[in-house]
Amino acid sequence: MKKLVSLFALPLMILCGVMFADVFASRTAITNPNGSPFDGKLNDGTGVKIWYYLNDTATAVVVKVMNASTKAVVATINASNQGRLSNPNSVTWDGTGSEVGSKYYVTITTTGLVYSNVQYTSFYFQQTSPIGDISTGIFTRGVDINNNMNTKGFGYWYASNSDGGTGGYKTGALRYNPDGSFAGTDSGHPSLSNSLGTSNGGTFNWGSTAPWTTALDSKGRVYQVSNGGNFVTRLDNDSASPKIIFRNITAPRGVFAAGEGANLKLYIAADTVVWRANIGNNDTLTTPLELVASLGNYVRDVILDDAGFLIVT
Repeated sequence: MKKLVSLFALPLMILCGVMFADVFASRTAITNPNGSPFDGKLNDGTGVKIWYYLNDTATAVVVKVMNASTKAVVATINASNQGRLSNPNSVTWDGTGSEVGSKYYVTITTTGLVYSNVQYTSFYFQQTSPIGDISTGIFTRGVDINNNMNTKGFGYWYASNSDGGTGGYKTGALRYNPDGSFAGTDSGHPSLSNSLGTSNGGTFNWGSTAPWTTALDSKGRVYQVSNGGNFVTRLDNDSASPKIIFRNITAPRGVFAAGEGANLKLYIAADTVVWRANIGNNDTLTTPLELVASLGNYVRDVILDDAGFLIVT
């Protein structure tokens, strides 16, 4: 068995750093018990409902409400056998033990089965077609997940899609909930509307065969590349439009973000080489690209492992 503790404040501010487990709670929300927006009242006899998504089945869920000042546990609510099929999951606190003027935060501890510590096991597959009015397959290249609890998008996973046509997954950035269900802002699709390409009714010109790959930095910002347009973009948030942060890089296919703040660097697999962009805190690249590796054949993607070694495919 493995446990993960997630911490959230009332309402909705994430308080802790990154932790990992096979099952975790994210995409939390606080409402009145009937699902209407939270009225801010805990001692009026109605209480609150605490919502969350689970990426897999949790054999046990323990939700604790804690006083933000004293750290005392005010309430403990237990649930069992919640998971993807019941998303969004929820528990209700009736407000017992709350005090006027006090602030509270919520911890969610999830326990689930450990599938394997030897090899990866495929226990979930996102069907590509047909889904609803999406009649053709997905043309994704690259996927990444936001696993930083200190960011608003914790739990979402992202993919890039190109060449989907008018009847398929649309050109742009795709967003999914932790259970693989659509979390796009374009009705009936996983697409983020502001990232849509001009071929799908959007306003952003991705160029040919683009976008490729998806990579997130420590702030949860999403990086993509235009293979045919020879540029790299960033989504600063999920309602923003793609921002071109630098151009004139030949046939980029993969990107990886490492470091944070002034030390943020992007590694780009492009044509037959790997470049490094010292982007730091800037919105656009202000220094020349640095050549990291020249491999002599086409490269598709690039990552850095935990030891800082470069891995290229």
